[in-house]
Amino acid sequence: MVYVGFGEEAPVSPHHGRAQPGHHLRAGGAKREEAKSLTEEEVTGAIIRALKTGDRNACFASTSGEMRIDDTNRNGLSALRETLEKNNYKVRAISLVGKPEVTKDCTVLIVAAPRLDYADPEVAAIQKFVEDGGRALFMLDPR
Repeated sequence: MVYVGFGEEAPVSPHHGRAQPGHHLRAGGAKREEAKSLTEEEVTGAIIRALKTGDRNACFASTSGEMRIDDTNRNGLSALRETLEKNNYKVRAISLVGKPEVTKDCTVLIVAAPRLDYADPEVAAIQKFVEDGGRALFMLDPR
């Protein structure tokens, strides 16, 4: 971890080159993660991102008319997708139709405001995923 203040010359890393001038913290070994400011949130986030290994996958259910990750409109989730990708998540949509299963490589399953009811096999697949230790985020539209 390296702290670089204003007016200081940033060290050169063989992996990442020279740090940008200004107050920031650089954390990581093989991965480069920078805190853009010295707030607790930014510093902690950079450390956590640098220490996390392996792929982190955010799987969005796209079975029953959920909000879409590629939709740039007001009701779309493209901004959430970009935020997750900046935090080293791989983001993809998954369908539970046909083969109702949430794969084990999903770090988190996100169900974003479905407009239709899920069929029993789809509910069972989500339930099994959560009961087996998977994480899920359910975003429901109150209307």
